[in-house]
Amino acid sequence: MDKKIWLSGLCIEMLYVCYIWQEDRLLNVDNHLESIHDLCMVLGCYFFSTVRAVNPTLDESTNNNQDKSISNETINRLESTIQTLREEKRRKMQQVII
Repeated sequence: MDKKIWLSGLCIEMLYVCYIWQEDRLLNVDNHLESIHDLCMVLGCYFFSTVRAVNPTLDESTNNNQDKSISNETINRLESTIQTLREEKRRKMQQVII
């Protein structure tokens, strides 16, 4: 097999794997944003300021077509924000019950 053809095929495969990886991470970020949006609606929080605190690129109202951050740090901060909002929701629900 010609070495150039083999290398170009390998490059195409690597690009495809990177594309799938990015798509998975972007879907993960979007799912986290949806969870935060739902929690903000229940708690009466302002969604855009909440996500802007995580990473400014996530605020679609002001990011001027900038790509969303899909870094590990951003995903970890989104997960932490979701946990914090869930705890606040749980606390407020307990206050209503009492």
